[in-house]
Amino acid sequence: MFGSWFSPRTKALKEEIGYWRGIAGNFKKEAGQTKRELAKLNPDDIQDLIPEKYSFLKPVISQVLENPEMLQGLISKFLPQLKKGNPASISSNTGQVWQ
Repeated sequence: MFGSWFSPRTKALKEEIGYWRGIAGNFKKEAGQTKRELAKLNPDDIQDLIPEKYSFLKPVISQVLENPEMLQGLISKFLPQLKKGNPASISSNTGQVWQ
């Protein structure tokens, strides 16, 4: 009975449990930090997330952020299925269906 408390296998398992608890704790901490950073994100910060090679899109994004009706107009023009109230699936000319 007392030998099971002091066995090398039990010690190794306790160390491994501690290791995985530490990994899980770090993961939870990083997830919480990411959640707080996303909550603080402003629409202006979206432009900072765009890679440098797509910097030509920054003026377009700023214009759409200032006028959300423009985005709704583009969606209704290019995706008429969404305008009709069928957002479940969208099919292309090739027969591919997106959901």
